[in-house]
Amino acid sequence: MWITEHASAVELVPGWIGAIAAAVGALVAIVAIALTYRQLRLTSIQIRDSAKRESQNSEDQTRPYVGLDVVTSVGGSPAFDLVIANFGRTTARRIVLSIVEREFEAQSDQDAIGPALGRLFAVPFDLAPGARRRVFWHFPDDENSTPGGSLGAPAVGELRAAYVWEPGGNEPERHYVEHLR
Repeated sequence: MWITEHASAVELVPGWIGAIAAAVGALVAIVAIALTYRQLRLTSIQIRDSAKRESQNSEDQTRPYVGLDVVTSVGGSPAFDLVIANFGRTTARRIVLSIVEREFEAQSDQDAIGPALGRLFAVPFDLAPGARRRVFWHFPDDENSTPGGSLGAPAVGELRAAYVWEPGGNEPERHYVEHLR
C-alpha cells in the first residue's frame, strides 16, 4: 500500500512542476512584452527628439542673422556709423530698427540727422545674405564744430532690430529680435 500511495504522489509531482513552469513561462512572456513595449516607446521618443534637433539645426544653418555694430565713422573720429549686416544664408525680411524706450529725435537744436534716422528706419527693409548697410549714427557735441550740439542717434541706449525669415513651403514665417546695448 505504501508503494501505491508513494507512486501516486510521484505521479502528481510532474503535474505540479508543469503547472509552475507554465506560470513562470507566462510571467516571463508578460515581462518580455512589457520591456519590449517600453523599449519601442523610448526608441520612438529618441527618434522624434532627433528629428526635432535635426530640424532645428537645419533652421539654424539656413536662417538669416542680422548683426548690428557701431563703428568709427567713415568720416573719422569722433563720429560713429551704424553697420547693419545679414550674416545668415537667407534674406532677412521686414527689418525694423528702433531705439528701446526712446525715439529717433533731434539731439540738439541743429540736429537734422536724428529725425532723418527715424524716417529712414520707419520703413521696413530687406537684407540679402552677406549684404550690409552703413549709416551715419552719431556725432558728439564738439565746441569747435558747426553746427554745435550732438547729431544723430543718442550716445547711450539700446538698439533693437526685429526681422522675419520666410522659410517657404508650408512653414510659417519666423520672427527674430536682436539687440545692441
